[in-house]
Amino acid sequence: MILQKIHDSTGVRFIDGAPNFGSNSTKFAGFEGSVKCLIFSNDGKRCAWIANGQLLFIKRDNRNRLGELKCPFSSSVSCRPQNNDFFLKFWRFYVSFTPEQNKGDAQASPNLSVYDVSGKKLLKAFFQQSQTDWQPQWTGDETIMARNVTNEVHFYKADDLQNIVEKKILQKVKSFSLSPSTGPHHVTFYVPSIKAAPAFVHLYRYPNFKDASCALANKSFFKVDSVETHWNKQNSAALLLTAAEMDKSGTSYYGEQMLFYLSTKGDSTRITFSKQGNIHSVAWCPNGQEFFAVYGTMPSKATLFNHKCDPVAEFGNGARNTVMVNPVGNVVLLGGFGNISGRME
Repeated sequence: MILQKIHDSTGVRFIDGAPNFGSNSTKFAGFEGSVKCLIFSNDGKRCAWIANGQLLFIKRDNRNRLGELKCPFSSSVSCRPQNNDFFLKFWRFYVSFTPEQNKGDAQASPNLSVYDVSGKKLLKAFFQQSQTDWQPQWTGDETIMARNVTNEVHFYKADDLQNIVEKKILQKVKSFSLSPSTGPHHVTFYVPSIKAAPAFVHLYRYPNFKDASCALANKSFFKVDSVETHWNKQNSAALLLTAAEMDKSGTSYYGEQMLFYLSTKGDSTRITFSKQGNIHSVAWCPNGQEFFAVYGTMPSKATLFNHKCDPVAEFGNGARNTVMVNPVGNVVLLGGFGNISGRME
C-alpha cells in the first residue's frame, strides 16, 4: 500500500494511496498545530516534523511515536541517506544569547545538532551561523560525514563525529558537494569569483585533495553566484547548475543560469541550449549516460542529452518547469507546476 502525507497550515495527516485513495488505514489520527517542516526517511518508514518548539518522529507502519525532542526556535530538519539508524539533523537560527540569558554575560550555544533517534542520544552539536547549505552531508554508505565552515570543509568518520579525520582548507569556499556513493567517494568544492579572478569548481577523489593538481576535473567561470550539483547514480559525473543573481544582458529578470558537465575522467563541458532563458529542471537517467533538461522562456523546451552533451532527442515546447525520470529509466515525466498552468506528459 502507498501512503501519502498531507502537510498544510492545520497540521499533519496521512491518507492511503493506490488503490484506496483518500482513506486512512493507519492508526495515526493526525497532528494539529503549526508545522514548520516535515520529512520522511529515504525508505519512507519514518517521519519527523518540527512544531511548537519540539521535534516529533514516528514510525510509518503503525504510527507509533518514537519520541520527541525539545528544540526551541528550530526551523529545519533532515536525515541520513540510509535507514539502519534514524539520524536527524536540525538547525535553528544562530543567536549569541538566548532570551533567558543576559546579553552581557551569555555564551553562544550550538545551533546545529545531530541526533541518533534509535539510540536516543546526541551525537554532536555544532555552531552553524548560516542557514544556506546548513545540512551536513553523508556519503551513500554513511561512512563519511562532512560540513562546511569558514574557509574549510571538515570530514568525519560517521561513527565518530568528535574528531575531524580530513580537512580541506580553501579560502572563500562557499559550498561543496559530497557524492552520495558507496565508494569510491568524490567531492566538489565551489569558490566564487574574488576580485578579478574567476569562480571555479574542482572535483576530487576523497581524500586526495591536498592541492589543485590532485583535481580529477575542474571548471572556471564568471557571472556565477551559486552552484547546484547533481550527481549521476554511478557518481562518475555531475551536472553543475550555476546561477547569477543578475543578468547583465537584461534578457531575464531572474538572473542568468548555465549548465556544465564534469566527470571523474576529467571531462569539463558547458551544455549549449537551442533556446535562451532559464534552466528550469535537470534529471539524470539511471544509466548515468544521459540526462534531461527543461529550459528556455515559456513555452520551454525539453531535450535529452548524452554523456558527450550532444542532444539525442527533442520533446518540443510546452508549459513545463519539471522533469523526472523513474528509477527503471523507461518513463520520463515532463510537467508544469507552481505558477505554471500546465499539464503532465
